[in-house]
Amino acid sequence: FTTFFKKTYRQPLVIGSWMWLFDRFVLFRAFSLRGFLNDLPRYIFITLWMLVNIGLFIGYFIQFETFPRYFYFRLISRQGLVFARAPANVINFNSMLILLPVCRNLISIIRGTCFRCSRSLRKALDKNISYHMLFAWAIIFCSVIHTAGHYFNYEFIITDAATPQRFEETPSNPLMNNPLIFLNLIPNRTQALPLDAVRLNYVTYAGVTGHIMWLVLFLMATSSVEVIRRSFFEIFWYTHHLFIFYFIALGIHQFQMILPVQDNVPQSDPYNCSQLPVDTIEEGVCNELPSFSAATPSSYKWFVIPLLIYLLERMIRFIKGLIPVQIVHVEEHPSRTLEIRMKRKFFRQDVGQYVFINIPSISFLEWHPFTLTSCPEDNPEFSAHIRIVGDWTEALLKKVRQKGANVKNIIMTIDGPFGTASEDVFDYEIVMLVGAGIGVTPFASVLKSIYNKRKNMNLKKLTQIYFFWVCPQPQSFEWFATLLKTIEKSLQDEGCPDLIKYEIYLTRGWTAAEARNIYLHEDDLEDPITRLGAKTNYGRPKWDEIFATIAENHQGKKVGVFFCGPPVLSKQLHIQANKHSDRNCSFSYNKENF
Repeated sequence: FTTFFKKTYRQPLVIGSWMWLFDRFVLFRAFSLRGFLNDLPRYIFITLWMLVNIGLFIGYFIQFETFPRYFYFRLISRQGLVFARAPANVINFNSMLILLPVCRNLISIIRGTCFRCSRSLRKALDKNISYHMLFAWAIIFCSVIHTAGHYFNYEFIITDAATPQRFEETPSNPLMNNPLIFLNLIPNRTQALPLDAVRLNYVTYAGVTGHIMWLVLFLMATSSVEVIRRSFFEIFWYTHHLFIFYFIALGIHQFQMILPVQDNVPQSDPYNCSQLPVDTIEEGVCNELPSFSAATPSSYKWFVIPLLIYLLERMIRFIKGLIPVQIVHVEEHPSRTLEIRMKRKFFRQDVGQYVFINIPSISFLEWHPFTLTSCPEDNPEFSAHIRIVGDWTEALLKKVRQKGANVKNIIMTIDGPFGTASEDVFDYEIVMLVGAGIGVTPFASVLKSIYNKRKNMNLKKLTQIYFFWVCPQPQSFEWFATLLKTIEKSLQDEGCPDLIKYEIYLTRGWTAAEARNIYLHEDDLEDPITRLGAKTNYGRPKWDEIFATIAENHQGKKVGVFFCGPPVLSKQLHIQANKHSDRNCSFSYNKENF
């Protein structure tokens, strides 16, 4: 148990010791008042979402458990009915929401027009993928309950069909010696339902579509785990588009209208009439025999509008994809990174934004997100640095090498650009930029823009930038160190070398020869690896000390923390940002999500 958590959280965990209590205290500080206020809109949204889900579940549970119109169905299914139906509308509610967070053009428009909104509200919009995952897990969880409830229904139906004597004491109920016949009491049904519980489960619209939805949810959920998503992105991409079959199945799930409900409860109160002999009418107690109609379909009403919004989103993406992209230059860096510079009509970018790239000759359907490393001042050109990892990027590298001098002839389409948290960099006086590995790409755009704004005397609010780059291997420094070298020299020439303070950390990957070279050139003016004035640090950053120092140096300020990289490091930085936030200095944490 302890070994597992050591591997997972990269920190000591000793059960029963003071170290464990300290770890729990630090994690608790992640939810301190200051951190809570920084993320208040997100917490409000999640709270409202949870309340709606709980309200829907409880409301429909009470309805199907107590309403007299479902009395006779409850005789058959007992508790199976309420546990099948109560989560059904929770599934509908989350199916209504799940497409909206992936409408990236819609979110980008909202974010762009929300410049008067608080930073916390814009941060909440940046969590769109987290919301999408939240809705998905709610659907899966409630689907388990819904399916289990129906399987209990079928089990009860089989049992009752084999023992009809259970109903002999209440002969006026409409079950007629076989509870399966009850399902066919709906008048004007075009086709009778099979009077067999197994066939009812696997032949009816509800049974077939229900199992289709379960298969789709299973494939989508299992292919979405981080290991699969990062190592086999194509599997994730293709299985996620099975959502089309999920919504088709959900839309027709209720169209056979299996559930009979009593439609003359005022004239035939089931609580009284069910105790009378068959065909007995007693004035004032049971004025009519019970009659039934079908519960009307409602699932499609929940998601039809969001589905239309999503179709509009796809149309916008398609139209953008028709605009030709011109490849200006392609360069292969030693760190297995491709730099691609492009041009496209009507393309306007902001700092730290990202685009989706499609190359039909590699895959007509696959679109992959990449952060722009260019800045707004580079218009009309824009660039992206693509790390070679995975089948699609390997195919791209192979195609670039095959084309050689004709690399500009590669046909490419672009969707975007889309906004991210980095757009808010210029809303702070003090910022911390933290990039891990290739996660440094959005900060290439930010640093370029800061340099250009400083050069044009247009850097208004921002006064201090702390830049941290954590890298696993020396080769990764090659392409970005050139940019840092240019900015470093320019700021020295302009007499403001302290505007950007940067620290580079190499965590592993150096050879014995490189270690010897580092030792021999330790006293040189330039770093032996990056050739920058600031020396490379070896090992992991001590974030607690770094945050404490920045907080001490900037009393009374709000520091914007911007991060792009793996979730493990993101969690550590978020904890530290909340831990060191107080009345004297506060840290507002922002993470790139795409």
